[in-house]
Amino acid sequence: TLKALDDKIALNQQINKDLEEQAQAIIRNYCESITQNTVLREILSFENGFAFQSRSYLSVGRYRIITIKNVQDGRIDSQGAACIDEIPPRMKPSCSLAVGDVLLSLTGNVGRVGIVCEDRLLLNQRVAKLQPNISDLLPWLYYYFRLPLTKTLLETIAKGTAQPNLSPVETLNLSIPFELDSALELSTHLQPMFNQEIMNNMQSIRLASLRDALLPRLMSGEIDVSGIEV
Repeated sequence: TLKALDDKIALNQQINKDLEEQAQAIIRNYCESITQNTVLREILSFENGFAFQSRSYLSVGRYRIITIKNVQDGRIDSQGAACIDEIPPRMKPSCSLAVGDVLLSLTGNVGRVGIVCEDRLLLNQRVAKLQPNISDLLPWLYYYFRLPLTKTLLETIAKGTAQPNLSPVETLNLSIPFELDSALELSTHLQPMFNQEIMNNMQSIRLASLRDALLPRLMSGEIDVSGIEV
């Protein structure tokens, strides 16, 4: 029973890996064909997170706080995140994350980008949310930031002795291959791939939650699945 759940999660991960490779190949070809450059700040801005007080953290709570450690390659992993029950009154509404938001790590392993695929997640400081000036550009921007070349570029401009830190200002001053009309058209073609990745991740999160809830009950014999064919 548990293996069937794990197999489906693994299949979703493989499908997303294939989608990422296809989308990144499309973006690479686009960048090689574009002759004009645009500064990032003309395309998007960064929404910064809130400075939560650690003394208010709970092990279990209504909301999970997303920090740099939760931003993984291509996804947001909320496992192990600190929780709170009440939203701080001074927190900006934009720090309440929605499914489909794209986050960028600014400290430590800088340049990682992931998609939010859960509800009730809150944005902590040193994690930036990508805010395209035109919302339809989000798939294009996501896959551009997912390029290994882009991550390497971000790592080269990061500063810091104890750990690398990305400056939002310097990042937004980067010049990239970009032409608005063609990028919008390409982003429209990338949208179904972007949506499919979100759906696969959401399903995997639900399956993992079901697996983790079933495991102790199966081990104790509370649930008998010996007669079930999977």
